Order: sequence, then C-alpha cells, then structure tokens
Amino acid sequence: MLRRLSALSSLLLLSASSSFAQIGGMDLPNIEYNPLLLINAAVQKELHLSPATASKVQSTFMNEAMKLLPTVTGGSSGKPPTEAERRSVMMKGVVHMQSTLAALLTPPQRTRLRQLTLQSIGPAAVLQPKVASALGLSSGQRSSLTYSISAANEKISSGRINASSPANVNNRLQEMSRLQEAAKAEGERALNKTLTPAQKSKWRAMLGKPFALKGFLGIGNGLPMGG
Repeated sequence: MLRRLSALSSLLLLSASSSFAQIGGMDLPNIEYNPLLLINAAVQKELHLSPATASKVQSTFMNEAMKLLPTVTGGSSGKPPTEAERRSVMMKGVVHMQSTLAALLTPPQRTRLRQLTLQSIGPAAVLQPKVASALGLSSGQRSSLTYSISAANEKISSGRINASSPANVNNRLQEMSRLQEAAKAEGERALNKTLTPAQKSKWRAMLGKPFALKGFLGIGNGLPMGG
C-alpha cells in the first residue's frame, strides 16, 4: 500500500506543479488533461463512461502510476534521484499517461475532460500559454493576473506530501484543498477586475457547464488506497 501511496502522491504533486507551472516559474509543460480526474467516480459519471471503459481507465491509470514508482524510490539502487531528474522523468510519464488515457475516450468525452481540467485548476489556468493566447491576454493583463493570484497558488505548486500512511496523505490533501479553494476565490476576483467582457465570455465557454468538483484538483475524496 505504501508503495502505491508514494507513487500516487508524487503523481498528484507533479500534476499540481504542472498545472501551476507558470505561477511557480517552473519549466514544466502544462497538462492538457488532468489524469487524476479520471479516478473520480463522479467525473466518470459526468463523462458517461461505460462500466467497461471506466474499469479500463482505472486499471490503466494505476498501471501507469506504478511505472513511475522507480523514479520516486530510486529503483533497485535505492538511491533517490535528484529533484530535477525526478521531475523530468515523471513529467514524461504524466504526458504519456494523459495521452494513453485520452485515447480510451471519445472526442466528446475528451472535450468535457478538458473543460473539467480547467475547472479543477481554477482561475490560475488563464496564465497557461495556450489559454492566455486563446483569451487574447495582453502583457499587462498577464502581469496583473500573475501578481494577483501567484502567492496563494505557489503554496500549492511547491507542496509536499508525507506518504508514510493513508492518514498523512488525506490530511495533506485536505489542507491543499483548502489552499486551492482560497486561491480560486482570490483568482476569481482578479479575473473579474482584469478580463474584458468578451474575454470573460470566452473563459466561461472554455470551462463549459460548471461541475461540482470536490477535493484537491478535483480528485474527490482522496487517492485510491487499495493494495
């Protein structure tokens, strides 16, 4: 169980770092789809996944996550990699995971998952290059939004999880969820002040129909704790 927790916790934090990379100043690509959303039963239902597809998605997610474990533990050598090495290898794993999982979905399901990914990140997502470009943000708007919402989100992107027990993981996830909710509220105020009416309309269209995502980055009640 602890091996699984270690892999999943590292995957979660890397997904967070990638989601908020522009804020934290990290050289990481932004994920197109948040793979963690797909282990949330409520999201599976929202995407109208068949039982067979949901099962395939769940098993594929866990298989891909466990492939990342040697990067977390140092493999057979037991020597932990450097932070830069760990991030580089795991980011490649996350990119591969999201493309593998997305291939299991229909085009409409992928479109909705993209919307839910942006919702799970919140206002900070407007600083991602692809989103900022689609919204037509000016350099002044980018600077203003970065300044307004960076501090709260940096606490999330630089977070750590002690994966020594399920209780430690769940406690940390609850704390990170509270931090993200506060950051989202601050970000919403910043967007309301900074975006033009046309940009607000585009942003709402990119988000799609609001969906009640629970937990940090929309993962629900927590990481799967099974053996």
